[in-house]
Amino acid sequence: MNILIIGQGGREHAMYHSLRQSDPEGIIHVLPGNGGVPLEDCVPLPMSDFEAIRKHARAHQIDFILVGPEQPLVDGIVDFFQKDPDIFVFGPTAQAARLEGSKAYAKEFMEEFAIPTAQYRTFTEIGPAQEYLHRKEMPIVVKASGLAAGKGVTVCFDRQTALLAVEEALSGRAFGESGKTVVVEDFLEGREASIFVVTDGEDYQILGTAQDYKRVFDGDQGANTGGMGAFSPALIVNEAIMAKVKSLIIEPTIRGMAQRGTPYTGILYVGLMISSKGEPGVVEYNCRMGDPETQVVLPLLLTPLQEVLSAARDRKLGKLSLKSRSGFAVTVVLAKEGYPGPYAQNIPVTMPVSQQAQVFHAGTARNDQGLIVSTGGRVLNITGVGATLRQAREEAYDFLTKYHPEGFFYRNDIGLSYI
Repeated sequence: MNILIIGQGGREHAMYHSLRQSDPEGIIHVLPGNGGVPLEDCVPLPMSDFEAIRKHARAHQIDFILVGPEQPLVDGIVDFFQKDPDIFVFGPTAQAARLEGSKAYAKEFMEEFAIPTAQYRTFTEIGPAQEYLHRKEMPIVVKASGLAAGKGVTVCFDRQTALLAVEEALSGRAFGESGKTVVVEDFLEGREASIFVVTDGEDYQILGTAQDYKRVFDGDQGANTGGMGAFSPALIVNEAIMAKVKSLIIEPTIRGMAQRGTPYTGILYVGLMISSKGEPGVVEYNCRMGDPETQVVLPLLLTPLQEVLSAARDRKLGKLSLKSRSGFAVTVVLAKEGYPGPYAQNIPVTMPVSQQAQVFHAGTARNDQGLIVSTGGRVLNITGVGATLRQAREEAYDFLTKYHPEGFFYRNDIGLSYI
């Protein structure tokens, strides 16, 4: 396959790295790419210009497009390329991508198909939402229904925070149009984990599991972010819990989407809360791989990613024998000071050579002088792999103790409580 990856973050760099390992000489382009992808494989085109993407794909004999971020999927890139039989885009259609693009839609879907999740109400006006909050016990969760770059969720431990959260969202001040509908749902007690499923609309395979860290500071303090680190596999997902996840969540989701006439193909990210009794409930769906979870799931995948993608395209996932290496992977996000609030950009990023840890670029680019500079709040992902979680952690953190540029920070506790 000649592959074009859409995206510019750490997830897409990890995808590129995984594909390149098994096909060193093949055509693998990244649009637009980042500072970690070789310049000759970067395509400086906007992700929103589907016609320009089509022209590039045809000019370079691209036959497979792997979409990293959610926005092009929600905007209908799969639907656009369905008119072109020579180019296959791996992902859900715009209708199916509503599982992520509209949290209100996702909750209604789960309710219809009896998929376990928190009780909820949906609102489009401030008054009724705040009246509802006055009747509810705290804590409670307020979610912008639309896409909000992983920052549209507020866990409210007191009523005043909840009242302000719905006002900020529904007024448009916090998330613009994405917050004009909010979902207010009961707070689920437990521990979070993520399951990554690849599906062709009928069959599926589990790509991997992960536990991630959303809060910006150690000890799960501070604001929610797009993710400050992760490890894989998820230690809280044992065989019994995985069996429940498959029968109660994954399989009903795939069947339900097909029954609605919007069969789901591509990557399905299932964010879970697992109770103290081992009962899983859905926190959220995403219509793509997670970031930074991809950076720990793919390093453990032994089956070449090309084989997985080919099987999904050809509807042969049921015959695929998916293999993963034993052990663990840990990724730690090196972020710019100020993130997730305002932060300085275009800061030079010097890159030492690592003999062990894998460095995935997240928020970087090359400037006009060819230097790698920071372009985002989450700049680098440092991934260690080891036979144990402790060894994987040590590999990542050993790198960071030697390489810690001024003006950057990271969490010190990724995976710490599990060793």
